[in-house]
Amino acid sequence: MKKAAANPALVQGLMGNAVGRWLVQRLLASQQRAYATRQARTAALKVEPAAAVAEIVVEPSPAAVAITPEMLAVEAMTSMPATLTDTPNNNDRYHEDTSMSAIAALFQSMQSRFNAQAAAGLDAVFQFELTDGDTTHIVIENQTCQVVDGEHDDPTVTLIMDSDTLQQVMTGELDGMQAFMTGRIRADGNIMLATKLNNLFPLD
Repeated sequence: MKKAAANPALVQGLMGNAVGRWLVQRLLASQQRAYATRQARTAALKVEPAAAVAEIVVEPSPAAVAITPEMLAVEAMTSMPATLTDTPNNNDRYHEDTSMSAIAALFQSMQSRFNAQAAAGLDAVFQFELTDGDTTHIVIENQTCQVVDGEHDDPTVTLIMDSDTLQQVMTGELDGMQAFMTGRIRADGNIMLATKLNNLFPLD
């Protein structure tokens, strides 16, 4: 239906008095509300998915807002929870696990290198207390050798050192007596038994 155009003379006449101005303001407000309602309905119907570019445009507002894939990507990155790479000391934990695995493998190799003939008549418990790791003890009894994790109730001798010193001594890179004399190894209990480790666990 075609709307009738407003009569300028009539509008001017109404604006000439207070009642007329109030009436014109009411009409304008009513028209603005009707316009806003139509615009809201139009905007709701104009949300259309695009195959190549996801874009939502609200028209015919002068300040149309477009949501592009780039904007969505930025929002996703800023709201993404912290990952493992953001966790402090993540690399330190990896190296610690690797070092402990190497120590466990070292004790297993000692068990495989065990010289039963050198252990004839020997019953002893060698305990290795690592200042930067765990404690492990080796039970030698009836010419057998058993590697056990944890502390023993009554070890015959306890050797205290860091993991690097243990690896260097057991692989032959460092002389055990030299490490003891320089303070890299401390001993508690029957210290003389420590001198038998090379014969009990030969490198060759």
